[in-house]
Amino acid sequence: MSQLWTRSKTNSMSQSTSNTKRIKPDEPSNSPTSDVTNNELARMITNQNKILQARMDKLEDELHSQLSKGLDEIKAELSDVNTRLRKVEAEQEGNAESIARTLLTDDLTISGVPYTVGEDLQHYFRYWCLTRSPLNAGSNCLILMQFAFTNQRNDFFSKYLAMRSLNLAQIGFQANKRVYVNESLTPAARKIKAKAIELKKQGKLAYAFSKGGVIYVKELNSEDNVVVKSMEELQRFHQR
Repeated sequence: MSQLWTRSKTNSMSQSTSNTKRIKPDEPSNSPTSDVTNNELARMITNQNKILQARMDKLEDELHSQLSKGLDEIKAELSDVNTRLRKVEAEQEGNAESIARTLLTDDLTISGVPYTVGEDLQHYFRYWCLTRSPLNAGSNCLILMQFAFTNQRNDFFSKYLAMRSLNLAQIGFQANKRVYVNESLTPAARKIKAKAIELKKQGKLAYAFSKGGVIYVKELNSEDNVVVKSMEELQRFHQR
């Protein structure tokens, strides 16, 4: 019985000791292997973040480049459309101006003849003429002279340009003032010619004249006559 008791006690103590060791909490590990793993993991995460950031930056740059290229292409297309529209508009205006000039082919305008009450223009010029009324006596208004045939108009005008000697005394006025004959122009051409003559007076042009309803100018120290079809084209002479 004594041996049984003693043995039983020993087993109990051994079991108690064993149980005590099992419930003892684990101590923190200071293994070098664990520290290296954590550092490598941190480096991997950092490197991965850098790679992702580089990819995002690259995608952002590519997207920005594509958008910029697309916008540039759209701007170029819009500019091309605007250029073509302006060209079509200019062609339409040119066609309209050409038609208007054709309607004035047989016409000349005469300036410098004072208006008199009861005047008879047919008596003066023996041509059918048209002027606005009512007019104040003594006012100098343009007289529109329309010829029956273009050849007559051209012949009369060429002789005037060669002589430039028409005056009021020739048609019964008590004065020797000059009478001026010019082509009958469209409103747009009259505006261009008036501005060109103004530039000539300012010394920016050598000549300004019309031929066939088209306005020509000659620059200073130049032998070339330049066609001017719009006020915008004439503006470049004004800026010099």
